[in-house]
Amino acid sequence: MDIATGLAAAKAALEATKAALDLLKRDKVDKQEVTSRVMEMQEMVLRTREALGDALEENRNLREQIAKHDRLKELEADMDYVEDGGFYVKKSEKAAGKNIAYCPLCFKAAHADVPLNPQSGRGHFYCEIHKAGFETAAYRDNAPGAVKKRRFRPGGPWS
Repeated sequence: MDIATGLAAAKAALEATKAALDLLKRDKVDKQEVTSRVMEMQEMVLRTREALGDALEENRNLREQIAKHDRLKELEADMDYVEDGGFYVKKSEKAAGKNIAYCPLCFKAAHADVPLNPQSGRGHFYCEIHKAGFETAAYRDNAPGAVKKRRFRPGGPWS
């Protein structure tokens, strides 16, 4: 039930109250008619109460949505995408000296800040949820079995 219906019920309850009071002012009081008006008032008050309860529930839900939206905006503002590795880090944690990598798939799909699990070696991370790995250039260059690029040096063995 919406607020307008509840307000209309409250107005009807007030009108029924006035009618009942007018009935009581008469010399000969018709108990049946007064009882009918009182029952009408009770029904209208219950409708009003139901409408207010619905409005309170809707208000609470909207406040929760706003708070969730605000938390997401704060999280988005705090996240910094790291090109080398393809993951996110939080600016606030980085400023505090922490370097925690967060899954970009979790962040984009569920708006969740899910830390990546560090794997063997620096710069290699894994998301258990998406079963996805993320590597930085430093890891790829120093990983076991990585092909090292040989550079030509003048005067070296290939000159």
